[in-house]
Amino acid sequence: MNFDIVVVGAGASGISAALTTSECGVKVALLEKGDKFGGAGMFGAQGLFAVESRAQKEAGVKYSLKDAYEEIINYTHHSSNALMVKAILEESAATIDWMAESGLETELVTNTQEVHQEHPRTYHQFIDKFNGFKRVMNKFLESDGVLMTETSAEEIVQEQGKVTAVKANRKGEEITSHNLG
Repeated sequence: MNFDIVVVGAGASGISAALTTSECGVKVALLEKGDKFGGAGMFGAQGLFAVESRAQKEAGVKYSLKDAYEEIINYTHHSSNALMVKAILEESAATIDWMAESGLETELVTNTQEVHQEHPRTYHQFIDKFNGFKRVMNKFLESDGVLMTETSAEEIVQEQGKVTAVKANRKGEEITSHNLG
């Protein structure tokens, strides 16, 4: 099997990565060891954090990227990757918009955890998440993405430091995705 990219894990992050790359015209395989896609994003999480989103601006939430960055860095006692934190925060509002455009809408809610009751509203709860995740997956499949459930990645093959193949096991059958990248 030939793919440009193989994404391992069809949870919320994997589905998002697979859809983003397939929308760019890249041939993508999305592997999931379970028999369903969605992972913790669909079956556990209720939403996600974002700062300076459209919903926050419309609600008058005064909590800036700088505020969020300083809070996270201080909370982790400066042990987090500062550049990564900054990059995630800077993309968080655009991520909420992209999710809505892809079929998974959110609404701004007050975080239910007691410790965060006095905190500015940053939690974007999924609306109709099961159908939303299905819409995102359908968009991936419509962009010629390939979903392989009950398929576990076994080995990442590299040649001269470049990933060239992924070996996987699908229902007891060994498969290899060649010519990656």
